[in-house]
Amino acid sequence: MLRNNAQPSNFTYPLLLKACSTRGSCFCLECARNIWDDMEVMDEFSWNSIISGYMQWGQVEKEWELFGEMSIRRNVICWTAMINGYGKERVFVEMLSLFRQMLVSADDVQPNSVTMVCLLSACSALCNYEVGRFLSVFIHVNKIYLNANLVTALIYMYFKCGDLEKAQRFFDGVSCRKQPSWNAMITGYVQRGLLEKEIDLYRRMKALLVKPNGIILVNVLSACASLGNAIMLGLPYNGDGRDARAVFSQMERGGLKPIDATFIGVLSACNHSGLV
Repeated sequence: MLRNNAQPSNFTYPLLLKACSTRGSCFCLECARNIWDDMEVMDEFSWNSIISGYMQWGQVEKEWELFGEMSIRRNVICWTAMINGYGKERVFVEMLSLFRQMLVSADDVQPNSVTMVCLLSACSALCNYEVGRFLSVFIHVNKIYLNANLVTALIYMYFKCGDLEKAQRFFDGVSCRKQPSWNAMITGYVQRGLLEKEIDLYRRMKALLVKPNGIILVNVLSACASLGNAIMLGLPYNGDGRDARAVFSQMERGGLKPIDATFIGVLSACNHSGLV
């Protein structure tokens, strides 16, 4: 373009910045900074692109330096990129401090769904339920749009912080139940060992014609296998040889893999029932 004496415009530079800052090396980020330094006029999109680039590569200090130098109003994208940068670095105190600054700043900007997802993800990682509950109330009071990503982030936060009842009530109360939200619920029950609840939820999902993804199917099959093996190990104590054989046959038909103890359970149940 330059060799043909075509001059770049304010639309050209932001696209170059975004391309360079999102490529797979810090060298590309250096190229983005060189382009940035050559620009005569920086608009919102340009600032957003360069700041997001530094955030992506974990260079929070440079990100903060540019953020402080902004000569125009900092929009929600810039604030969220900064908050996300601190979240990725697990600097939770600074992340919350920046969120408070955002709420009272002269930029007069309000957090959006993406901002809240960043904050909730940090709460989940640290199992900080005190802040997580505050954020859930903040979302409700300020009527922040509950898209699929935000619903999923809230569910994960409730499960990670141990409030399974709240996770279920919240899930049942929202209308935006997409595949990721079902996945969050099923995964949460798996992690807590509540396999029967997981399978019940899967049945609800199928009844509503929501298509499961690979993660959901793996979780459900693992739960079925675990429950099948558990049932098999319990039957010998009651001498239920025929029931043991029936459960074993169902497991085989369902393609579920028995463990060594499963075979011992079948033989033991049959022995107690006089079938061996």
